[in-house]
Amino acid sequence: MECYEHKGMHINMESFIVEIIDEEGNPCKPDEEGRIIVTDLDNQVMPFIRYDTEDTAAFQSHHCSCGRSSDLLKDPSGRIVDTIITPENKHLSFGFFVLKFEDFPIVDQFQVVQRDNQNIDLLLVKNKEFNEKLFKPLLEEVKEYCKPMNVNVVYVDSIQKEPSGKMRIVKGL
Repeated sequence: MECYEHKGMHINMESFIVEIIDEEGNPCKPDEEGRIIVTDLDNQVMPFIRYDTEDTAAFQSHHCSCGRSSDLLKDPSGRIVDTIITPENKHLSFGFFVLKFEDFPIVDQFQVVQRDNQNIDLLLVKNKEFNEKLFKPLLEEVKEYCKPMNVNVVYVDSIQKEPSGKMRIVKGL
């Protein structure tokens, strides 16, 4: 989390073990960038043990002036989560799409793909509950959020996972 000082990301050390490792799997020194590896200490249903996020960052060599003593992470420099950037340089967050589709359980999977500077494909795997009347309000919100880009709906049977095994929600340019 980021505190009011805005000098990095505090790690909730009671709930997570966060490691930064180099290409050989060795721990990185403070200020040395590497891959973020996370162990979730609270999730008993689906444990993540030494989960490779495929993001890169570095621990800071100092503590935050806010007074918290938790480890401080520099802003991640490499992200698996993409952002779509409109012609007006507006950044479209993957979080918007996740929250919208979370409230519309009429699709089994979705993916937002930026084809070029003007066009976005919205890939959808429909389920039994899907109907156009229920989908129309969601589509209108997505189109409004993505303006001035064109949103093209593409119905598919499935959405391919990445070689890492992850399914990217948003694929920017």
